Amino acid sequence: MNTLPRAKEAVIPIEKFTKYALNPDGDKNKSFAFLVALGYKAENAGQLIDQIRLGLSRSPAVEKGDAGYGMRYQVIMFVKGANGKTAKIKTGWIDDNTTGEVAIISDVLEVGKAYIAEIYRPSNGFGITIDQIWQHDIASVFVETEHPIAGAM
Repeated sequence: MNTLPRAKEAVIPIEKFTKYALNPDGDKNKSFAFLVALGYKAENAGQLIDQIRLGLSRSPAVEKGDAGYGMRYQVIMFVKGANGKTAKIKTGWIDDNTTGEVAIISDVLEVGKAYIAEIYRPSNGFGITIDQIWQHDIASVFVETEHPIAGAM
């Protein structure tokens, strides 16, 4: 199994989670999905990062090509949540040839439509209807970091 190159040194800035992915002020929908699916919020972002690091050592990395910034990789892993539940996370990485670092560029919390429909049902006060969910075909919650090629994953 080919794991992410230099996985032990991989850069995973906690701010990507505390200021965006797990922060309702950063992205209300994404932070809510992480909270409900795995029990992660900004206050326990370090635990999620620890789970991602653990997953890197156990999961294969697939090369996704070099768009001029360095080789991109995808690593799909299961992580255990703070709530004891397990979910699949699809992470994107770059072996950045400008910084020399291997860094996270994206992560996706994959949750089935039925589960999304349950957590976003109008009765929970979250304000998203089932019709909106199906219209947008939400099968995963995309958490994008601020890297120039993050959207390419």
